[in-house]
Amino acid sequence: MIVFLHNSIKKTWVILLINISLFLCACKKEDFSFNLIKKPILSELSITSNSASKTELNAILLSNGNDENTVKGFCYSYSDNPTINDNKFIINNSKQGSFSQSFKWDTAVTKYFRAFTINKLGTFYSNILPVEWPGDNQNTPIISTLSVNNISFFNCQISSQLISDGGLPITDKGILISTSSLPVFSNSTIISDKSATNFYKIDVSSLKENTNYYVRAYSKNMAFTGYGSTISFKTKKFYTIGDYGPSGGKIFYSKIDTIGGWNFLEAAPQTYNTPVVWAADSSELEITKKGIGFGEINTLNIVNSLGSDSIYAAYVGSIYTWGDYNDWFLPSIDELVKIHENLYLKGLQDFIPNADYWSSTEDEFYTQNAWCVSMNKNGSKAFTSHKKNKLYIKLIRKF
Repeated sequence: MIVFLHNSIKKTWVILLINISLFLCACKKEDFSFNLIKKPILSELSITSNSASKTELNAILLSNGNDENTVKGFCYSYSDNPTINDNKFIINNSKQGSFSQSFKWDTAVTKYFRAFTINKLGTFYSNILPVEWPGDNQNTPIISTLSVNNISFFNCQISSQLISDGGLPITDKGILISTSSLPVFSNSTIISDKSATNFYKIDVSSLKENTNYYVRAYSKNMAFTGYGSTISFKTKKFYTIGDYGPSGGKIFYSKIDTIGGWNFLEAAPQTYNTPVVWAADSSELEITKKGIGFGEINTLNIVNSLGSDSIYAAYVGSIYTWGDYNDWFLPSIDELVKIHENLYLKGLQDFIPNADYWSSTEDEFYTQNAWCVSMNKNGSKAFTSHKKNKLYIKLIRKF
């Protein structure tokens, strides 16, 4: 009985071994290549190069852990524990070996870098490598404040030029304008033009009239701010009707535009004290106009036509001097009417009461006459009078 059991067990083992052999023969060899996914292996992170504009890092993927979906890359932050949740650059490539990447410096603050790799087992990091920006003051931009142009009452134009970016990308450029003698960001109006070329002009508006200003250009890169030299200028004084002008006379007309090269008309402080003829000869000249702004050219044309052999209204205007000013002329009829309206009727300047004053404008119909205005309180009485009559004159200048 015991012998029978022993033979039965032996037979069972033989059958089992035969089945296993048949199974192994039926299987392919590759079914037993046990490529289990493992933890990837990274080398130490190292710096290939580091300049003021960029740093380049290198690492080696020593093993991808048998995972063809492994990715690798670099991450960085401004704190000392960078992760892939911070700034990162991913290389979708499971290839083992060296990999590198450059990063632009966008600030002068120290950055902390790591290499990383990710597969099915998770995310794995290299050592942490702090990298300091290597620049210094030599990387400060160089900029020049060139000129202040087109100065008016409330506006001007500033020209500047960027000479050097300091070896770093420029992030901003513009001008600082202030009433302080040293414009800085805290005391200035800042006008930025980030898209400006290296040579740029900036139009400035909303200034105060008759005010001293100081301006200088600035340029920023990622680390430093460069400043140009300071230029000072003064906006023009805007005169209103009745203000005293530069000669001490009264302003009777003003305009913002500079058409014709002037903005203001100023009447001489005193009436020329001797009545004079408009012309010794009453012949028609046909060289004068009525409008505002024509008194000066009227006076010049009359004097060029009549000469300087006698005393007459336009000639007196051409040689008149008051204070430091010798650019006086006889007003056109429209300018003379403005004198009556804005000065005489408002009591803003002395006139000979009820006296008649010559203009520089001929009568276009009665050629022996010229236009004049009576300084009275009954309104602006403009009329024409014979050129040989002697009337008073009020000379004016424009600026």
